Amino acid sequence: MRALVLITLLLAGRAEAEVTGDLSLLTKVAALQKKNLDAIEQWSGRAELKFRKRSPEGYDLTYSVDARFWHDAVARASCFSWLITESGTRFDARENLVNSLQGHRAGELQLGDDYYIMPLSAVKQDYVPVVQLVPRREPTFGSVSQMFYPMSYFRIWNSKSEEFFAKMLKYSGENWMHLRVREEGQRVLLTADNPNFPNCTQEYVFDLSQNGLLIEFEARDGSGSESQRQTYREFSGVYLPVHTVYRNARFDGTDVSEKEVHWKDQTLNEPIPEESFTLEAMGVPAGAQVVDIQTRQTYRYAPP
Repeated sequence: MRALVLITLLLAGRAEAEVTGDLSLLTKVAALQKKNLDAIEQWSGRAELKFRKRSPEGYDLTYSVDARFWHDAVARASCFSWLITESGTRFDARENLVNSLQGHRAGELQLGDDYYIMPLSAVKQDYVPVVQLVPRREPTFGSVSQMFYPMSYFRIWNSKSEEFFAKMLKYSGENWMHLRVREEGQRVLLTADNPNFPNCTQEYVFDLSQNGLLIEFEARDGSGSESQRQTYREFSGVYLPVHTVYRNARFDGTDVSEKEVHWKDQTLNEPIPEESFTLEAMGVPAGAQVVDIQTRQTYRYAPP
């Protein structure tokens, strides 16, 4: 579905360009969001996540995660660690395997240009997790980092805020892009579609009273829809997420997947201990194998 919608934004058609409303509203929203993001210098807390994935074949997977995170934009450091606390797998409503993933861990750690990744793995005596050290890179779609990397929750459909608005303004004059912008009280509503693909549309709702942040999003095409709802809490003029729901559904409305996040114990712009940015903090056990992708060196992790 995402690939199809992306194609609609890249292909040129024969229809005339159409812009309805005041595009300066998007510039206003972008400026408010930038101010909010720039004010987040240190951010830490934890989150409770619930996932559910379904397939037409009758496969149904659910699991819950407890996560801790630390982010320091000034020091160019970030870390998160998550632990699956419970899970269940069902096949055609006949078999239910409980806690099939319980105890599995994952985590990521950024230290300047270095990035450590521990994919989801079991932490057992007879299993040695592998941690990769790679050059700094953006979280990729579908990875653990994209599912939880804290700053990704300020992105707009997996795009950085400034990149999203720059793209919308850049392509607003193209004949394949139709934009409709309107203001309703403290909300700015944006609809984007391609006249050559009438079944594909994207709708965004931004809240001016919450520094222009995205509170609702929905994309639809002929195969299904994807949506996001997010609420925030104010911390001295800066807004941080407190509840997030992502949903992916088929064209008939039945769910494909859902992710819900409840944010807890958040602190903003308070000193973060140095030990928060370590392999131990991200959940790497002693004896784990660390592989440096650039030098191809391998060593065992031994906590200090």
